[in-house]
Amino acid sequence: MIALALILGVTAALVQAAVLPAFYTGLWAAPVPACALIAGWAATRRPEETWTIALAAALVLGAISVERAGWFLLAMLPTVGAAMVLATMAPRNRSLTARVGRALIAASGGALGYAGTFAIASTSADALLEEAPGLGAAALVTGLLAALIVVCAAPFRRRPVGLFA
Repeated sequence: MIALALILGVTAALVQAAVLPAFYTGLWAAPVPACALIAGWAATRRPEETWTIALAAALVLGAISVERAGWFLLAMLPTVGAAMVLATMAPRNRSLTARVGRALIAASGGALGYAGTFAIASTSADALLEEAPGLGAAALVTGLLAALIVVCAAPFRRRPVGLFA
């Protein structure tokens, strides 16, 4: 599954860099597919597996962008952290509704952290405040993408092993 995570991370980065600029003109108004994939994967599989997605997406985005890969990786860390915290807060609740909720919250918060990281990096925090409605919509769309990923990836969910699991 690590190879699948790498492929999906590269795909999410390519969609973010090549496809989304055709649909979103605002800098802060675009959803972040890599954050949605990280949150959806953490809710479906294990949160520890999200590092490969974040690393692959950051390397690809750093290679095709003017920003360094380290900034992209740093910007995705809030999503990884939120997904891990939410997974440890409710480890027993394995229902689809709970997993969708965890992915939605982690991806939305991660998208806000992603934008905040790049606002700090580019020293344009004022522009971030001016684009707050677009940023909120982007966070919501990122969360909904993560929820869709959880629903679509439900058959590939890691099952507990054992006789009474």
